[in-house]
Amino acid sequence: MAACVDKWNPAYSCHRISRSIYRFMPDCTVTAPAGAPVNGNGGDEVWEELYGEMVHCFLYYKGFLALQAHRAAHALWSEGRRPPALLLQSRASEVFGVDIHPGARIGGGILLDHATGVVIGETAVIGDDVSILHGVTLGGTGKACGDRHPKVGDGVLIGAGASVLGNVRIGDGAKIGAGAVVLRDVACGTTAVGNPAKPIGKKAAPSLRPEEQPGVTMEQRWSDYVI
Repeated sequence: MAACVDKWNPAYSCHRISRSIYRFMPDCTVTAPAGAPVNGNGGDEVWEELYGEMVHCFLYYKGFLALQAHRAAHALWSEGRRPPALLLQSRASEVFGVDIHPGARIGGGILLDHATGVVIGETAVIGDDVSILHGVTLGGTGKACGDRHPKVGDGVLIGAGASVLGNVRIGDGAKIGAGAVVLRDVACGTTAVGNPAKPIGKKAAPSLRPEEQPGVTMEQRWSDYVI
């Protein structure tokens, strides 16, 4: 079952699909097929290609849908329209079981695998190409006010049931083991496990291209990230 990654590269232009939608959905990666039409009379063929690649995300993957709901809520929040933003957050939490505060800032290329029970706090910041499994909490310790939630770098993997608490920083390419409780910063490329989480190793820079080592580089693409 191919995982839906929250990254949509606007590789196509088509009269059937408004280009404006791409601005709100940096959420799937699509590689343009050879000879794919980009305008003119090829709209139907382009639509069929997009349909085959992406329609299952809209129908079946609640992690993907929860992220789109968050992007809409975040846009409202950023415009100062807090009541509708919080209403959308509440409804998305009820429907998808994913509670993301509309104030949280989330990059592109995000994968919420299974998604159930994910909680992300108001001042959390998540970089690009991050994988988050079910039951993850990016929350506060209850001892601080203001900027009180984690800052997650690019290419991070956070395992099932992990809790990252407080204004801590998870470096680029780090991995957080399942069930870990992170209370301190985690260095780039480091794997941290346990309660409280402790580093157990640091991975070397990959020698292969990203698409050849998705488990290390966290470059999730539909073509090579399968669960």
